[in-house]
Amino acid sequence: MKRWQGFGMMLLCLAGVWGILSEAVLAQGRGQGFRPCPYTPYSCPVSAVCRPFDEKGKVARVFTETLAEDMHPGMALVLDTKNRGQVQVSLGPVWYLERQEWWRRIKTGAYREFYQKHYGEARP
Repeated sequence: MKRWQGFGMMLLCLAGVWGILSEAVLAQGRGQGFRPCPYTPYSCPVSAVCRPFDEKGKVARVFTETLAEDMHPGMALVLDTKNRGQVQVSLGPVWYLERQEWWRRIKTGAYREFYQKHYGEARP
């Protein structure tokens, strides 16, 4: 067999393989296809209305509450008041309340000089 005949046979085999594979590949469509976004917009699971109030009373109970399965537990308390009776007060997520000493120092500006010294002035 001559060299050009071997080259021709190889091209013929590649064209056959290409024809078989391209049909299978093109039949799959493009990429992964359409998939809906897995994220949903946040909707508050609480149906009660939160209102600010200034009331004094005695703490009747302190407990943790979970508003939804995918939320972190929060700290809450029941307050016995003279005018409103028992009022439930949500204090916030437990992880936030446990780290108060850390974020309160940051809010006071204690680290501002350190950051200005090392990183320069803050830019708007």
